[in-house]
Amino acid sequence: MNTQYYTASTLDGFIATVDDSLEWLFPLGDIGTTSYPEFIKDVGALAMGSHTYEWMLRHAIKPGTDEGEP
Repeated sequence: MNTQYYTASTLDGFIATVDDSLEWLFPLGDIGTTSYPEFIKDVGALAMGSHTYEWMLRHAIKPGTDEGEP
């Protein structure tokens, strides 16, 4: 089994803003043009911090609504 660490971070090493937002990533371009789609297609398990998970629930997945993406 392989373990890989894949992250986006600022030049000073941060992965989120002071208020735990990932909004700083979005102006960087379309995720489809990065190496992420190729990376994620073979991932069997994904681990993330609780703040990232909660942010994704609120802003991307939006459970219980017709909004969001899987």
